[in-house]
Amino acid sequence: MGNISKSNLQDKDIRNLGIKSNRYVKAVGNPKELYIFIYPSGMKTFMLKYDEKYMKIKEFREGIYSVAEASNDANKLLKELESGKSLDIIKGKDDKYKFINLLEVYLTQQYKKNSKGYMDKVRRAFELYILPKFGNMDAKEIKASDLLEVLNAIFRPSDIKSSRLETIHRLINYIFNVFEIAVDDDYIVKNPAKNLKQHFPTVHSFYTQNDYDNRLPGLIDENDLREWIKDFKQNTKIKDMTRRMVLFQIYSANRPINTVKIKWDWIDFENKVLNYPPIEMKENIRHSLALSSYLMRVLEEQKLFSGNDEYVFPIDGHENVSEEKIKEKFFNRTETLNKAVKM
Repeated sequence: MGNISKSNLQDKDIRNLGIKSNRYVKAVGNPKELYIFIYPSGMKTFMLKYDEKYMKIKEFREGIYSVAEASNDANKLLKELESGKSLDIIKGKDDKYKFINLLEVYLTQQYKKNSKGYMDKVRRAFELYILPKFGNMDAKEIKASDLLEVLNAIFRPSDIKSSRLETIHRLINYIFNVFEIAVDDDYIVKNPAKNLKQHFPTVHSFYTQNDYDNRLPGLIDENDLREWIKDFKQNTKIKDMTRRMVLFQIYSANRPINTVKIKWDWIDFENKVLNYPPIEMKENIRHSLALSSYLMRVLEEQKLFSGNDEYVFPIDGHENVSEEKIKEKFFNRTETLNKAVKM
């Protein structure tokens, strides 16, 4: 091996640097912050040392990338650093694109469109499963395989009832939307969550494969139905208005949301018909519901307790809150109905 210059190394000096069993470092000089890492594999990489941190420049390749070119690039980088730019930003990183910060952008937008209760659940899911590993990582550093590793740890294929597939598929949707912010900014080229769903079965196919029916058994025997309704009416844990909402829903076969949103001026008492405006229906088509004697009895009883409220089942303070808050109250009430039926 020829003599190695101790001041500014030239291409021939880099070429003559021997390979050792462990990586070692040599100062290149010009600028003094320019170094080269020599790896046991034989690869030789130019590095810039700044503030006790190393930043990779490029691999030395004789005739392709020389000491002169590395010196030129190192000087450019030093000028950027001296101008106030951080090493992370120059590396292509920015705190703006840390996963936790992208998540905050996503959640802020979603809170405007969804109920607070729902979005708080989304936030908790991220805090529980995703942020511990990825929160402080830059979007460019997160790989699909890393995400898959975490999701696989959540999946319980041997426990049919608690497989967590619904949670996994929801998380994949959320994660995909978070990364799309960085994609739209051209910060990353590909969304690492794009193909994650293909690694997991759908809930329906998983249940089918395992011959499992997760639905609660329906009451179809008349005597069983009578007994259930009798017990339900006598249940003292349920508020009276909640009980009337549940009975209205049962007698009408309504969707829960269509029960909690009924207004008095939709009801034609003379003809015993409830007319839902098109805007209130899922398909935007007017829907009329014939009111049986059972339904009329529920409404007449509820009339005694609703005062002058526009809603059949009043929502406290709805006059002074935003439309989003009203939606949240409706959502919470449907959850109350679903829980009451299962009690």
